[in-house]
Amino acid sequence: DVSVIIVNYKTPELCINAINSVFEKSVGVAYEIIVVDNASGDNSVEKISNVFGDRVKYIESDVNLGFGKANNLGIKQSTGGKLLPFENIIYFADEENAPYGTKKPSEIIKITDRNVAYLEEFGCKAIVIACNTATSAAAETVRQKYRIPIIGLEPAIKPAVRKFPGGKILLLATPITLRLPKLEKLINEMHGEADFTCIPAPGLVGYVESGNLCSEETVQYLKKLFSPYSSVKFDACVLGCTHFPFAVRAISRALGYSPVFFDGGAGAAKRLCDILNKEKIFHTGNNPGYIVWNTRFKNHLERLLYCNKF
Repeated sequence: DVSVIIVNYKTPELCINAINSVFEKSVGVAYEIIVVDNASGDNSVEKISNVFGDRVKYIESDVNLGFGKANNLGIKQSTGGKLLPFENIIYFADEENAPYGTKKPSEIIKITDRNVAYLEEFGCKAIVIACNTATSAAAETVRQKYRIPIIGLEPAIKPAVRKFPGGKILLLATPITLRLPKLEKLINEMHGEADFTCIPAPGLVGYVESGNLCSEETVQYLKKLFSPYSSVKFDACVLGCTHFPFAVRAISRALGYSPVFFDGGAGAAKRLCDILNKEKIFHTGNNPGYIVWNTRFKNHLERLLYCNKF
C-alpha cells in the first residue's frame, strides 16, 4: 500500500522534525508526504521545500486539521491542559475500512490485527484503539498477540450514571457495539442505577465521514431514530462511537434539547497515561510532541479536509 501522511503544523521547524522522523522510522515504505500550511506569512513552504524539495507536496490553507479523536484523547500539539504534550503521535485513520460498526466481529478482528501490526512497524510504545466497535470486538484478541500496551475505548456509561444516578440515559452506538457482550456487561454492572435506552445509529458514521455533521439530512435521520422515544427527556447521552462527538449539534437538534454528552475519550487518555507511567515510558521534555496523520488512501485529500467544517 502507498500511504498518505499529512503533516499539520504550527511552525516549519516542527514540520521538518516530524517529516524527518517519518523518513527515519519507515525505510522501505512508500509514502506520499503532504504538508498543510497553516503558518501563513512566515515563508514556511519555502523553508520546508529547501530541506525536502519535491519529496513533499503542499496545500496552502487556514484550516487547522482537528485530527478527530486525537484531540479528545488530549494528544494534540499543545501544552495547555493536555495530558500528553510531549509525546509524538501517529494517528492512523483506517478510512479504507470504515465504518466498522456494521461489519461482522470476525472481520473487525482481522482488520484490527492488521492495523496493530502496521503500527507496530513504526516502533510504537503503546497503541490506542480509538474505536468503540474495534475495542469491543478485537481488543482482547490483539492484546494476547502483541506485547505492547493496547488501550481500548469504552462508552462512558459509568461517568454518566455517576452524574445522573437514577436518571434517563440515552446510549447511542453502532449496531455491532450494542450487540457484543462487552457493552452488555457494562450496562449490567449499572443495573438499577439508571434507566438506559440503547439506540443503534448505523448511518451516523457515514454522515460524519462525509462532513454532514449538522446538515438537515443528518438531523432528519436522527429524528427518525428518536421518534419512538419522543415522550422521554434524556438527562444524558452516552456517545458509543468515536465519530458521534462530531454530531452533537445534530443530535441536540433532533432531540429538541441538549442532554449532557459523555464519550470515552477522557477515560482512554487517563488509562494511557497510567500505563505509560507504570511502564516508565512516559516522555517528558520542553519541546511539544507532534501528530502525523496516516491513512492508506491515496488521492484522498478532499475527504480529509472536511475537518474545516468542525
